[in-house]
Amino acid sequence: MKFKILIILSVSISFQAYAQNKDKWFRRNWNNMVSRYNVYFHAQKKLNETIEDLVAMHKDDFSKPIEVYPYGDEANATSLKPKMEEVMKKASYVIEKRSRSKWVDDSYMLIGKSHFFSGDYFSADEAFQFVNSQYLDRTINYEAKLWILKNMVKLKKYDDAEALYKTFLREEKFPKKINNQLNCVAGDIYTRLGYYPEAQKHLEDGLKKTKNKVLRYRIHFLLGQIYMKTGDYKKSANHFRKVARSNAPYEFTFQSNVLIVKTNTLSGNASTKESRRNLKKMVRDDKNIDYFGQLYFELGNLDYADKNLPKAIKNYQNAAKYAKNDKVIKTDAFLKIAKIYFENRNYKMAQKYFDSTVLVIPETHPDYEKIKLQQSFLTNLIDQLMAIHTNDSLLKLASLSKEQLNKELNRIIDSKKAEEKKKSKKRHKDEETPQNILNTTPTPGSSYTGTSQFIFDNQSLLASEYNEFLKRWGNRKLTDNWRLSSTKKNIDNEPEIKDENDNKGDKDGNTKPENSQNTVSRDDELKKLMSNIPFDEKDKSLANNKILKANIEAGKIYYEKLKEYKEAIFHFNSAITKYPGNKYEAEILFYLSKCYFSINDSLNGKKYGDLLNSKYPNSEFNRVFNKNNAPKDSISKPTENAVSEKQEITALYEKMYNAYIENKFELVKAIKAEADKKYAGNAIQAKFDYLYALAVAKTDGTEKFAELLKQIKESYPGTEIAQIAIYTLEVIDNRNKKTKLDPKSKFKYDASVSHYFALATPEGQSERFKNAISNFNTKYFNSNNLKIKSFLLGNKDLLGIEMFENKSTSLEYYKSFKINFKEFMSIIPEDVSFFVISSENFLTLIRELDEKEYLEFFEKMYF
Repeated sequence: MKFKILIILSVSISFQAYAQNKDKWFRRNWNNMVSRYNVYFHAQKKLNETIEDLVAMHKDDFSKPIEVYPYGDEANATSLKPKMEEVMKKASYVIEKRSRSKWVDDSYMLIGKSHFFSGDYFSADEAFQFVNSQYLDRTINYEAKLWILKNMVKLKKYDDAEALYKTFLREEKFPKKINNQLNCVAGDIYTRLGYYPEAQKHLEDGLKKTKNKVLRYRIHFLLGQIYMKTGDYKKSANHFRKVARSNAPYEFTFQSNVLIVKTNTLSGNASTKESRRNLKKMVRDDKNIDYFGQLYFELGNLDYADKNLPKAIKNYQNAAKYAKNDKVIKTDAFLKIAKIYFENRNYKMAQKYFDSTVLVIPETHPDYEKIKLQQSFLTNLIDQLMAIHTNDSLLKLASLSKEQLNKELNRIIDSKKAEEKKKSKKRHKDEETPQNILNTTPTPGSSYTGTSQFIFDNQSLLASEYNEFLKRWGNRKLTDNWRLSSTKKNIDNEPEIKDENDNKGDKDGNTKPENSQNTVSRDDELKKLMSNIPFDEKDKSLANNKILKANIEAGKIYYEKLKEYKEAIFHFNSAITKYPGNKYEAEILFYLSKCYFSINDSLNGKKYGDLLNSKYPNSEFNRVFNKNNAPKDSISKPTENAVSEKQEITALYEKMYNAYIENKFELVKAIKAEADKKYAGNAIQAKFDYLYALAVAKTDGTEKFAELLKQIKESYPGTEIAQIAIYTLEVIDNRNKKTKLDPKSKFKYDASVSHYFALATPEGQSERFKNAISNFNTKYFNSNNLKIKSFLLGNKDLLGIEMFENKSTSLEYYKSFKINFKEFMSIIPEDVSFFVISSENFLTLIRELDEKEYLEFFEKMYF
C-alpha cells in the first residue's frame, strides 16, 4: 500500500515539473515570436524603407571618387529624424518589455543605425560600442565592428578608421558574410585616404560576393575612377562599361559614358577627333540637357589638348554657362580660361577669370584652399605685369612725334568705338573674341572693354546693361510685348538733351552737322588719353620706376611662389639691363644667382653671385647668399658660437612644434617664453610667434588668437606668415559675422572677396561727385589705378569705385574718404550715402534696389 502511494506521489511531482518547464519554454518562444514579428520586423522594415529614401536623395560629387555607401549628407539626415525616432521607439520596446527575448541585441543595433541615419554619429558610436562589448560570442559583435568603422568614415576620422580596421584583422577572423562587407568598408576608407592600390584590392574583393545592385554599380564606378587615377585606363573603361550596361540611374550611366570617352582618349585607343564626335553626339541628345556643362568642359579639354585655344575657351565658356548650379564645373571652367589667358600674356582677361573663379568656387571643391591662396599672389602678379605693359606703352607714346602721336591716339579711339559698336549689335556675345587671346596687351590710356560672356557672372556688366536698358526703355513691367507697351509715354516723358550750340549755324549760317557732337567727344577723349602720357622728365622717371619695381616684384613671385625660374630670370634681367646701377641692383643680382642655381645653371649662378660679392660686399643680400650658395672655400666659416646658436634655435623650435602636435599647449607656451628670453628676434621669430598663436587658440579661445594674429600681421608685413595671419583673420571675421547675419537677409557676408566703394546720390548730382572723387583718388590713392563707374539705383545715381581686393582694403579707402573728402566737397548732403559692398552684394543691390536694407546690413556687419 505504502509502495503504491509512493509511486503516485512521484508521478504527480514529475508531471508538475514538466508543466513548469513547458511554461518556461512557451514563454521564451512567445517573447521571441512577439519581439521578432510584432516589433522588430516592422522596425527593420521602416529602417529599410528610409534607407531607400536616403539612397534616392543622395547626391554624388563625380568630380572626385564617390563614396561606396550612398548615405547622404547632414541635411538628408536631419530630414529623416522623425522616421528614425519611430524605429528607435519600436526597438526600445523590445529592450524594455521583451528583455528576455533573443532580439534584444538586434534591437540595440537598430537603435545605433537609427542614430547613424539621423546624423547623430556620437550616439550611434555609443550604441555600436555597447553591442561590441556586451555580445562577444555572437555574429552581431562583428556587425557592430563593421558599423563602428562606417561611423568613423562619416565622422571623417579616416586615419583612426584605418588603424581600427587593421586591429580588427589582427585580433579577429570575421565570418564570410561580414567579411565581404568589411572589404567594401575598407575600400571606402582607403579611397578617402588616397591609398588607391589598397582601395582597389579591397573593393575588387568586396565586389565579388556583393549582391546588392546599388552597391555593385557604385563600386564598379568607384573602381573606374580609381583605375583612372592610377593610369590603368583599360581596367577603368571596363568598370565604367559595366555601369553603363547595368540598370543604374541615368546619372551614373551618363557619367560612365563620358568617362569611357575620356579613358579611351587618355589611353590612345581613340583619337581626340573620335572622342569629340562622341561628346557632340551626347550634346545633341535632349535628355543630357542637365549635363551640358560637363560635356562642354570635356570638349574644351580636348580642344586644349589639340592646342585649339580659341575653341577651347568657347567650350569652357559654354561649360560655365550651362553648369547652372554645378559650381565645381563652373569653377574649373573659369580656372581653365584664366590659365589660358595667363599663359598667353593676356593678363587683363586672366585676372577677370581668376577673380570669377574665386567668386564661384564652393568650399567643398577639392582645391578650395589652394585656389584661394593662389588667387591672392596671382592677382598681385597680374597687377605687376599690367604695370609693366601699361607704363612701357605710355613711355613709347611719349617718345613719338606730335604727328605720330595724334595718329596713334586716333587709331586707339577708332578701335575703341568700333568695338563698342560691335558690342551694341551683339549684346549676347560681349566676351572678348577668343581669337584675340594671343599676346594681347592692354592699350595705354584706354578703358578695357573685354568682359565675361555670361552677364550674370559679371556684376559690373550686369549693372551697366541694366542702366542701358532703363535709359532706352524706361522702367518696364514684366509683361508680354513690353517693347510696345507705353512706348509713346516713354518717348513723351524722355527729357530732351541739347548741346548749347545745337541750333547755331556756322559763320556762313549753315546748320552744324549731326555728328558735330562726336567731334567734341573725340577731342575730349584725346585730352583724356594725353593726360595719361608722361611727357615731362619727372613723369617719365616715375613711370620708369614703376616698371623697375614691377619687374622685381613679378620676378620674386615667379621665383618664390610659382617656381617658374625662367620667367623670374626674364623679369630680373629686364630690370637690371634696362636700369643698370639702380638702387635695387643687389637684390636683383641675389635673385638672378638663386634662379640660375635652381635650374642647375651653375655657371651663370656663380657669375651673378660673384658680381653681387664684388659690387655689394657689405649688403645683407650678399651675406645671405654666401651662407647658402657660395662654395665653402670662398666664404669665411661662421664661428662655432654662431653655428651652435642656430642649432639651438632650430632644436628649440622643433621641440615646440612636437609639443603642439602632441597637444601639449602649456609646454608650447613655456618654450616660447624660453625662446623670447634667450633668442629674441632670431631668424625664425615669426614661426615661433605663429606657433604660439595656434597654441593660444586651443587654450584661450578665438579672441586672444585674433589679437596675436594682428600682431603677427603688423610685425612681419609682406612675409608668408603675415599672409597666413591675414587669411586666418578673414576666416575668423567671416565666421563671427555670419553668426550675426539674419538668415532672411538678401545680402551675404564674405570679407575675403573683392569689394566696391559705392556712393549713392539723388538723380542728376553724380557728375560733381564723380569729379570730386577723381580728385580725391589722385591725391590719396594715385597708385591704385581706381576706376569710377556709374550705375542706376532706382531713382538715384550710384557711383562704384572698383575694385578692392577684400573688405580690409575697401574699409581703408572708406575711412580715408570719410576723413579727407571734405577737402574736395565741404558739405555732403544728408541724402547722399556711401559704403563698401562686396561684388556679389553689389549685384544684389542693383537688382533689388533696397538701399535702406543694405545700409543696415553694412552698419551691422562691417563695424
